Amino acid sequence: ERSKAVAALDTSGTWIIEPSALATIFLLDLEDDLSNLPVNLVLSQGTVADFDEMLQEDMQYHGDGAVLVKQGDHVAFIPQTASEREGRIQSFTNRFNKVKSVSTVVGCVELAKLDEHRRDITIKALGEGGAESVILAAKPGHLLWTDDCRLGGFARTEHGVKSAWTQVVLQWAAQHGYISEQKFFKSSARLIGFGYSFTSPSVPVLIAAAEIADWDQSRWPLS
Repeated sequence: ERSKAVAALDTSGTWIIEPSALATIFLLDLEDDLSNLPVNLVLSQGTVADFDEMLQEDMQYHGDGAVLVKQGDHVAFIPQTASEREGRIQSFTNRFNKVKSVSTVVGCVELAKLDEHRRDITIKALGEGGAESVILAAKPGHLLWTDDCRLGGFARTEHGVKSAWTQVVLQWAAQHGYISEQKFFKSSARLIGFGYSFTSPSVPVLIAAAEIADWDQSRWPLS
């Protein structure tokens, strides 16, 4: 599967960034690296709408509150002031704008042309952004960048889509000199720490995890 993904990256000039991959880009702070990739990056209008809606919902809340975060194996609420919330929203907006500035936002009229029953099921299962991304990626020379195994499998079997997940994209980019090898190793270590179970480990990734954890075996992501 990895070999097929690498081969698809070599032959695809347009990559559709599906919502789960966009979330991973933010988790790994990759938005500044996207401009180095020698391909056309595409976001579907539905994907952009999904993230804009999330931002709008966050902006409608005023006053103090809290955010839900994962700490080790536990979940915790972290108190957040109104000013901290505004700062977080502004930071995320700026990061999202960086991704949009190096991507093309495309509509998907092809989704509307699907049989109504099939279209409704696809949107219900994958979300608007996911469904649009799959249909757009089915075009010749296109590839689906997704970290959703279920969605990727559906895209390949039902629509003949070529796909790749984030670790493979970073592996490919490092091999071609578009990002540093160290960025690939550290990102892979973080993906494993975040629970991306289909991320392959290696000795350099283990060393990167140790460096992130300051060589403390009880700390994330080395633990």
